[in-house]
Amino acid sequence: MMRPIRLPLILLVCLLFGLVQAPGLLHSSGPNKLTVTSTGGATAITWEGSLTPRSDGTFDRTGLVELTLGSKLIPGQLVALRVHGEAPILPQIDQFVYEPWPMGSLPHLRSIDGTLAEVVPSELPEQPFQLLREARLHGTRIAVLRVTPLFVEHGLPQRLRQLTLTVADSEPLAHWSWDEAIKVQPAVTAVAPTNPAAALPAVKLLVKRAGLQRLTTADLAAVGIDLATIDPQQLRLRTQGHEVPLEVRGSGTDRELRFVADAPGDRWNQHDYYWLTLEAPPVQGWARMAQRSVATITTTPIRSSAIEIGHWYAGTRYDSTRS
Repeated sequence: MMRPIRLPLILLVCLLFGLVQAPGLLHSSGPNKLTVTSTGGATAITWEGSLTPRSDGTFDRTGLVELTLGSKLIPGQLVALRVHGEAPILPQIDQFVYEPWPMGSLPHLRSIDGTLAEVVPSELPEQPFQLLREARLHGTRIAVLRVTPLFVEHGLPQRLRQLTLTVADSEPLAHWSWDEAIKVQPAVTAVAPTNPAAALPAVKLLVKRAGLQRLTTADLAAVGIDLATIDPQQLRLRTQGHEVPLEVRGSGTDRELRFVADAPGDRWNQHDYYWLTLEAPPVQGWARMAQRSVATITTTPIRSSAIEIGHWYAGTRYDSTRS
């Protein structure tokens, strides 16, 4: 069973730059040879090598790089592919030849702290190849595979002799123009807002207290609205998508706006925002505060005096001049 190795995304980007800028990683020579070719819309990955142990447990790492796996640096190679389509990446094994590590010793690997020590079989991967990471770069699907000649099977270290893999619907990343991958993409046309009011010029009002709010001519002049000259019927006030009734008082330079705000804020905020816009009103006009007459009622006589009755219970007098 293949176990994925988690690598930071930044490491993936660095690996991609390294693979593309160094085509030699796609065709290495020496005792450990890796060849990656593109054929018929697929990628063929071929490995031939021999890890011959030395007396100290080390072996020839020519043509290999060290990949972090847990606390150990595992020798291997990385292959970056451009993948077409959305099908799962399932490498097909065409040839697989391996043999146990020579008895009587275990391979020695470097740890991430630089020390060299005998490897514990459980620290080795369970397969000689593995899909390390899959991501997208400007919409292009990219995958990085790892090939390592050292792995474990049934608790015993194994060394790879020959391996041939085929990855369908892919091509080596080095065969693809890197300039095409990193070129500036055309800007996406802005999507029209679902709320037409979002495209209108507006004044954003921050309300911290409930109750009657007042906006003078000077307040609005500071943000570019001249109450003395505009048509007050075009003034519209909203909050959280709901229209709020306005009152337009006075005329000319003495004109002002008033509205009543509910208790502002919620669990995470201590204020609310209101949006004041200028829009052509419908036939019924925008919401306005209702008004009523408060003229004096003359049909009832006006009294000049009033009577109030109260009760006095057990009055007590305190005199601060007496002890």
